[in-house]
Amino acid sequence: MTMWLLTKVASRAVSLSISSSSSNRCVLKETTRAVSIVFFHPLQNTPQPTTTKSSSDGRRWFSSSRRALHRVDSSASSSTSSSADALLEVVLLGIPSDVNSSFLRGSALAPPLICQALHSDATNSWSESPSMDILQDPNFIVDGGDITIDASLSSITPASHFEQIQTKVSEVLLSGPTTSNKKKTRRILSLGGDHSITYPILTTEAFAQHHGIRPKHPLTILHLDAHPDLYHNFQDNPYSHASPFARLLEASLENNNNNNNKNNSDDDTSCLVIGRLIQVGIRTMNDHQREQANKFGMVEVVTMATLEERHFDATLAAIKGIKGPLYLSLDVDVLDPAFAPGVSHPEPGGLSVRQVLQMIQAVRAPLIGADVIEYNPDCDVQGMTACVAAKLVKEIAAKMLTT
Repeated sequence: MTMWLLTKVASRAVSLSISSSSSNRCVLKETTRAVSIVFFHPLQNTPQPTTTKSSSDGRRWFSSSRRALHRVDSSASSSTSSSADALLEVVLLGIPSDVNSSFLRGSALAPPLICQALHSDATNSWSESPSMDILQDPNFIVDGGDITIDASLSSITPASHFEQIQTKVSEVLLSGPTTSNKKKTRRILSLGGDHSITYPILTTEAFAQHHGIRPKHPLTILHLDAHPDLYHNFQDNPYSHASPFARLLEASLENNNNNNNKNNSDDDTSCLVIGRLIQVGIRTMNDHQREQANKFGMVEVVTMATLEERHFDATLAAIKGIKGPLYLSLDVDVLDPAFAPGVSHPEPGGLSVRQVLQMIQAVRAPLIGADVIEYNPDCDVQGMTACVAAKLVKEIAAKMLTT
């Protein structure tokens, strides 16, 4: 049997064909000058080294291999920790609400477990890109607190507790400290909870005012999910976690129409207006939600099938090209269940953790808010999904602090 080994060090690669049989065993031997393949034959005590080829300039590939293996790109290793007097803060806010879940409840238990994983000694608190120690950054308020949700209110109407969420969101946004005689801009990173919480967050009046969202300065939403969540009315609940983007787009259209009816040319009225809803990772699109997407006209759907048909880099390039204020809504079930089993609606054939991280790291637009939702600890395996969610939180927080 022939096994192919591809080794890459410092952007130089070599392909080695290794014969493997019961009579031979192969050892990869590292030297200070080169990497050698040494075959030990059972009946022969003397090793027979085969050294890798030299490069065209006469130096061996993998020269000083130990140093090369540990060489780090300087652009990735530099810390971009923000200063205490910066005019931007990111607040981590727990919203433990799952009253609008359609199949299983349990996501209300998620916020403290994600925070526990975030502080775990199993890893450190550094993000990858940009590289910064999130938990030590003075402008990352990790203890924004959890909203106390009165679940009994849901017996009145499914949206009764939304006012509690909006009150807390307003309080957090408007209570930022002042530095250098200027009020700090606050951005909220929310931990759900089910996906219904995205609607009250974005329709909070203070959200549009605080971030300057208005008809000529609309919001773009990047929605990573296995599901479009565009149902007009799912299981007789228009505020279901399967319907938040239908409600948000309706609110946006109403606000835009109201502004047009004023017949004034000034653009000073702050209100939620969505310019683009970009959905990535979708793999449960049905006829009704497809009709909904076409009806609203501003929905761009990138299904998993589409991702496979075109190179993944094209999606990353599209994310890099997003302009204007951006909100990221990340449903953990966008990931394949192999990476995130702790969700209520697992959908095979999803993204890898690395692909989602690349999407977050591709963001260049001002990331003014985000949520990480639909983690259900009751379905998790040894805290695996909590660990993944905490990793995503670190990367999102780093982007929110630096874009």
